[in-house]
Amino acid sequence: MPSAKAAPFTVAGADATKDKAPAPARVAGRAGNKTVHIDNLDVTKLEVGQEIKTGNNGDKYVELKYDGSNFCVDFAEPPDYVRSPFKAGPPINKDKQQLGTAWSISIEFTQERADKWTNVENYLIEKCKKLPRDQVFPPKSARTPSVTDAEFEGKFNSILKPPDLVNNYPHGFRLAVQHEAIDSGTGQPRTMPAIFTCKRKRHPETDEWCITKAKRGDVNNLVAKSAIACVGQLSRGIYFNPTGWGMKFRLAQAYVYTNMTETSGPQVNLSNVKVIEDDSEDEAEAPPKRLRTNEPFTGDDINDQFPDNAFPAA
Repeated sequence: MPSAKAAPFTVAGADATKDKAPAPARVAGRAGNKTVHIDNLDVTKLEVGQEIKTGNNGDKYVELKYDGSNFCVDFAEPPDYVRSPFKAGPPINKDKQQLGTAWSISIEFTQERADKWTNVENYLIEKCKKLPRDQVFPPKSARTPSVTDAEFEGKFNSILKPPDLVNNYPHGFRLAVQHEAIDSGTGQPRTMPAIFTCKRKRHPETDEWCITKAKRGDVNNLVAKSAIACVGQLSRGIYFNPTGWGMKFRLAQAYVYTNMTETSGPQVNLSNVKVIEDDSEDEAEAPPKRLRTNEPFTGDDINDQFPDNAFPAA
């Protein structure tokens, strides 16, 4: 007759009848990240914290979760993409002056996505109006009146840029880009975005859109007029400082399609001709890429990258 199996999770030589220690309690881990596609955003899943916290720089903030987890937004899943019209870098104003050293990129939004994000911001504005006003914007003195609802709403810093109808640019969504592995001010390590490069191509048999095997890249691959699939992550929560309040999203990961970067100027239409290999010695070489040495982040005939203001400290 086979011997009875030992009870699970027992220790050889231990006497279970004498072990009076309670079983260890299971502790919940971190909620982790919740990535939601921009088209599937549900404002009712946004959770605004009620505790006013103080940041390292003395600014105030409240946590913002999405469905109980860290708030991350997927702006495009491969093989889809969004356009990023400007090279990653610090913003500049209308006088072509650099505003700080923080880097960022802008990704283009359709009108439908702009409307959806506007709904997100409007929802958060109404929620944050219920926060203790004098805690997030302390009065300068006992005689200073509290910030009114209209003033509070006016202090909101949107990361959604309106379209530029003159230069034919759609809505733009701003993403911070960490470009230094070690913070130049504090000497502390910083979390860099995960950048990959690949090509977007049709499958030779099924004709469906695919991507090639990705290679590791860096922030220098975020060039002007690029096509990318990317995820943005909310930094900390909703910030409040003397310049205003709002959200700051940082670029967490991006796939850059290197064969889809747009070029400047008019192009010859090759869609109606089949291109074949030419083994002759007089095969034309590709013309050298023209480098723009002035206005590196402004594109062609536009005023600036982000004319409103730079990222406020968060």
